[in-house]
Amino acid sequence: MSVFKQGKITIQTNDVMGYTFKFPICTSATANDGAIPYGRTIASVVVVAYDKSGNTVSSELISGTPSLDAVTVTVVLKYPASGDGRYKLTFKLTLDNGWTREVDFTTVYCETI
Repeated sequence: MSVFKQGKITIQTNDVMGYTFKFPICTSATANDGAIPYGRTIASVVVVAYDKSGNTVSSELISGTPSLDAVTVTVVLKYPASGDGRYKLTFKLTLDNGWTREVDFTTVYCETI
């Protein structure tokens, strides 16, 4: 499992915004410098949102269905009914060869301003 540690998303009351996550491809068949193996693309993705207690809150935080373009996933996030706090997104990727990968993005903050 990989974890994105760069960046931070802050969602405020009444926000509904799209965020793009790019999963880099390894630069060669022997390199280990990307999230996706060399020559592969993402065939499908499921994005799940969790609150700080580990409860699934996908329907509260994610608006609609994420879109996918080869190695880029766009997710529309909204301020959740559960309110202020820190949330985590988990991307369950299925690659074009059937392999699966799970990647966490752990810095989604929701706050009332």
